Amino acid sequence: MTCNGPKHRVNLPTSRSRAYTRNCAQQDRRWTSAIHLWRWTRKKLDAPVNLTVGDFRVAAPCGLREQEELGAWSIVMLRLTLLDDIADAARSAREDDFAAEAAGIIRLGSLTDRAAERVREPSAAKLLRWIKRDLVRELDAALPESTQRSIGAALHRPSEAA
Repeated sequence: MTCNGPKHRVNLPTSRSRAYTRNCAQQDRRWTSAIHLWRWTRKKLDAPVNLTVGDFRVAAPCGLREQEELGAWSIVMLRLTLLDDIADAARSAREDDFAAEAAGIIRLGSLTDRAAERVREPSAAKLLRWIKRDLVRELDAALPESTQRSIGAALHRPSEAA
């Protein structure tokens, strides 16, 4: 399938999330500021993507079904890319309090590379099947929801310096 990558409005929140994660990592070298994005993305990761022709900004030089398929696949891969961005931020973080938690997601490696290796064609259905069958368990073991909640709670506590 060759299509010149449709732009879809569903990508916008994920793109903003990637920018937020990158800004936090660059400004104060904290990966935990993106913990809520990790949790939200993890919950949505294996959800099907429902696209319609009206969702695309431009026509592509391929059929509508192929454009929808490639668009859905792109959105799922963008979700994985956001998780990779958060893991990259954890890799360069300065937060000793959450080093063990960071190690869990760092050990996952590149999710997008693994997805491309396991699912060799741009098929959203096959990608979602691999995510549900294999990846979800790994993500949950690397950073359990209870740990995500405690990191989130720590972010909302008043600072001791204040």
